[in-house]
Amino acid sequence: MTRRTIARLVLASSLAAFALAAGAGPAAAHAGLVSSDPADGVTLATPPAEVLLTFSEPPDLPLSTFGMLDATGAEVPLDDPELAEGQSSRQVMLMPSAPLADGVYTVTFRVVSKTDGHLTAGSIAFGVGAVTGDVVPTASAPREAPWPSALSVIGKTLLYVGLVMLVAAAVVGMGAFAGEVPARRVLLPVSGVTALLGACVMLVAEARTVGAGFGAITRSDAGEPFLRLIAVCAVVVVVATIAAFRGDRVWLVVAGDAAAAAMLVRATGGHAGAQPLQVVVQWIHFMVVAVWVGGFTLLLLLLRARRGADAPVAEARSYSRLAGLALLVVVASGLVRAFNELGGWSAIRNVLDTSYGTTLVIKVAIVLGLVALGAINRTKAIPKLEDGSPMLSRLIGVEAVTAVVIFGVTATLTGLSPHAQPARQVSGPPAAPAVTVEGSDFATTMRVQLIVTPGTPGPNDYELHVMDYDTGQPLPTDAVSLRFEAVGRPDVEAATVELAPMMGDHWGGQGAELSLPGPWIVTATITAGSEATEVPMNLSIAAPDQQVHVAEQTGEPTIYTITAADGKELQYYADPALAGPNQLHLTAFDAAGQELPLDLATIVVTPADGTPQVVDVTRFSPGHFVANTTLDAGTVHVDLLATAKDGSTLTGAVDQTIG
Repeated sequence: MTRRTIARLVLASSLAAFALAAGAGPAAAHAGLVSSDPADGVTLATPPAEVLLTFSEPPDLPLSTFGMLDATGAEVPLDDPELAEGQSSRQVMLMPSAPLADGVYTVTFRVVSKTDGHLTAGSIAFGVGAVTGDVVPTASAPREAPWPSALSVIGKTLLYVGLVMLVAAAVVGMGAFAGEVPARRVLLPVSGVTALLGACVMLVAEARTVGAGFGAITRSDAGEPFLRLIAVCAVVVVVATIAAFRGDRVWLVVAGDAAAAAMLVRATGGHAGAQPLQVVVQWIHFMVVAVWVGGFTLLLLLLRARRGADAPVAEARSYSRLAGLALLVVVASGLVRAFNELGGWSAIRNVLDTSYGTTLVIKVAIVLGLVALGAINRTKAIPKLEDGSPMLSRLIGVEAVTAVVIFGVTATLTGLSPHAQPARQVSGPPAAPAVTVEGSDFATTMRVQLIVTPGTPGPNDYELHVMDYDTGQPLPTDAVSLRFEAVGRPDVEAATVELAPMMGDHWGGQGAELSLPGPWIVTATITAGSEATEVPMNLSIAAPDQQVHVAEQTGEPTIYTITAADGKELQYYADPALAGPNQLHLTAFDAAGQELPLDLATIVVTPADGTPQVVDVTRFSPGHFVANTTLDAGTVHVDLLATAKDGSTLTGAVDQTIG
């Protein structure tokens, strides 16, 4: 069988695999929220007996966390979460321990996928009898899973480098170098140890990412793929070490087979793990990349081992032919995986809309550069090798460094979700008093005015005006979005909503992103042509029906007492309430007037024209916290949040004048 025939067979089989895989459904990749019941943003006439969250992959319940907060930020007791349809279910059922009262509720989740161990966090909000009016569904912008940790990227890069070199040593060593593997006694065991170290680092990174102890992660479903990978890599180290010192071809092939087996185990624990056909395609992709990328690294070692008249010209030409065949399969299998991960042609057209897609484009661009270098090697550098030219060695050195960068980008890519989470369905409230805030960009070219109606926890209308900073005239704008971040509340995920054009400089939308009282940072992203400008604004949402009593006495600090509906109180004062160093005091009391023991307390200070600052607090007594900070003269807005030992949460806000 001629090489041309082999090339045609490889190309035909690759295209067939692409056609077959293109007909398969898109990969889920990460346990993203698909839907919820109640839907995000709706208002119900009667309280639901349960909340159902449906994810794209089965969640690992022991490693996942769920919570529910009411409009004051207090935690709502829940029964233990359950899988609604058995152990393979993608639907989680949350049941409040007691019937829900009228109000707005926020459900938070931090889910670890059983399939690939990836972490997804988010939240939904819904109302019960608290908001009247017709439901107007509005889709907000997609949300994305968090970026992988640096430790995870390092672990995967080490794993890929180690396994690639072992597979290349077997395939290229046997197929192009007549069984010769340069630096065999060092290369093989070091590659095996590198792969094993990478697998162990990946397990540690997974434990840190999901916030579980080492014992918990090793006993979990999400940790099982990592343990399998470590076990196989341990076998790889043993076999590779034997192959290094035995020196025969049989053990070299066995070492390559062991590395290929580890690649298969890795493929079953990644994005492709939920689809058997995609596992096969991913496995093939791993191995042909190893032949191509690992092969030119071996050639570099061979070039440095044989300098002068003994230059490996025949080996270089043989590898070049083998690399050409491998590259065909790399391209075909890569197209299959990209098509499947992104979810079809429509997603490919919008590939830059997600972090995954942007990272994929970066990877493709680097790979194309590597292909160009390979073409130069084949057409110019290899023919000059007979004349003793160092061109080939230099170019392959650049290729080797570039390959490590590609492995790092790939490691990042495998930790990202190919799809943003589905759009949130939200509803709008009736007309009511509004909260208005303003902001400008850093370069002071534009200013915006945001009107939030009614400006209370739960569903709100958003109206944004975009104006020239100097003249106040409307600015031409192509797109506007708002990003909401709760200050001092890391348990509440940031959310983004796209606004629609209304008239002139007006943009509008609806959403339930402001589901809790307290300070929020709202960032407007204004797009005009190819430029996007960010304008941050500070917004404070008041707790519903907050009652504040102000006690003033000459020579004493002004004391603010915030009383909740159940009679519990927060007491706050600043001493001396003058510009400069101040001591802030926050104390909680129960309905009987006794000091209420607290688990934690948060004080957020927002100056008149400044950014919210979470001040450091220290415990003075069980229910009394103090903070030392510097205040400027003028009016400051102070948000207070306290969590009691009994699980209840107290919130409040005051505006205080600092002399």
